[in-house]
Amino acid sequence: MTRLISYAQNFEDVMLWRALGHIERGSYIDVGAQSPDEDSVSRLFYEQGWRGIHVDAAATYAQELRAARPDEVVIHAAVSETPGTLSFFEMPRTGLSTLDPSLARQHATSFEVIETVVPAVTLDQVLAHAPGEVHWLKVDVEGAEASVLRSWRESPVRPWVVVVESTLPTTKLESHHEWDPILVAKGYKFVYFDGLNRFYVSSEHPELGASFATPPNVFDGVSLSGTATSTFGAQWREQWAEQERKWRNELTASESNVAGLRRDLESVESARNRLDELLKEQIAQGQWLAREWKQSHEHIARLTEQAHGWELMAQQGQHQIALMASSLSWRVTWPIRFGGRALRALSRSPAQFLGSAKRLVKHGARPLFVNMAGPINRRPLLRRIFVAVVPNADARLRAWEQTARLRTLVAVNNKPVQAEEVLSVRGQQFLHALRRASGKGAA
Repeated sequence: MTRLISYAQNFEDVMLWRALGHIERGSYIDVGAQSPDEDSVSRLFYEQGWRGIHVDAAATYAQELRAARPDEVVIHAAVSETPGTLSFFEMPRTGLSTLDPSLARQHATSFEVIETVVPAVTLDQVLAHAPGEVHWLKVDVEGAEASVLRSWRESPVRPWVVVVESTLPTTKLESHHEWDPILVAKGYKFVYFDGLNRFYVSSEHPELGASFATPPNVFDGVSLSGTATSTFGAQWREQWAEQERKWRNELTASESNVAGLRRDLESVESARNRLDELLKEQIAQGQWLAREWKQSHEHIARLTEQAHGWELMAQQGQHQIALMASSLSWRVTWPIRFGGRALRALSRSPAQFLGSAKRLVKHGARPLFVNMAGPINRRPLLRRIFVAVVPNADARLRAWEQTARLRTLVAVNNKPVQAEEVLSVRGQQFLHALRRASGKGAA
């Protein structure tokens, strides 16, 4: 069994549960049921597994009952002595809707009144929907209670307890004298008045009368839901409303925070997307640079290989030049080459001819001095005389001697010679001059 919670306006459900709570899965009929929650007499029983029949002339409440209680019977109609249709004066979201036009006019100054036409059925027709035993019947129809009870004529169904609102709407004036004789004639005994309703017990169950000896109290073990419109739950409803306002404010603040966080998240997502794009660009650029580096490395390797080939070719060329310069035919044909150059220079200009002749004589005499450098250096007397007569003779003798040694090595080995093999540290200073001399000889 779940916890007992009272939803009724004036603890009607507490009194009925005290008398009938020992019955498992009982049945009830609620005429003028109104809301499935607010001021509901049946909800406590519904939560404990009971099921029943609801009758209400207000279309709004009938729809709410069907939605909240899909496993119960809901009849959208007014209960009256005469079946058919009736004018119904509805005051939305209140318990004051009525079939009495005079009451509707009284309430019109304070509430919106909507007049509609609704079906009308008798209480006999409602009781005919009962699946078996009915343990309680409640009638609350705002001044039309007598008409409802007069429509209970031939039905054999006898609810164990009958509860009828017994004061004029919104007043303390009792109105039970209009319909009390009807219940008494049917064998019902009055057992309790709660200031708003009168409770009757059927003659078949007189033992239930003892349950109505005292009003609702702490020993009933029932909690208040706070949804009832009576003042009993006013403090609770105010606290709940205040708490609800706080929660609503907190919710609004949370929604604002969520909106701010969502904007921040969108900014972060946007920044992340930009970073992703930048990273893709950097990766693409890195891949391009890697390809360029690989191509450059391959190109450098090819150039290095070509340079090595060119170096070999240059060494071979130098070797060939050295062989040619040391050959007998090159020395024998020197006068012919000299004469051809002289004639060409003479044809162009006498001054140029004299300059060329001087250079050719100097160049032509070089082999002679190269061959004589060794013997002169080995004879101190000749060397002193040569140094005294020829300018810069000391350096020239050393260079000529080195040239002679190079030519000798080339002729003997028949391969390129490294300068380090024949030149001293000082002699290496003349390597460039030697290569120039070899180049002019080739020309």
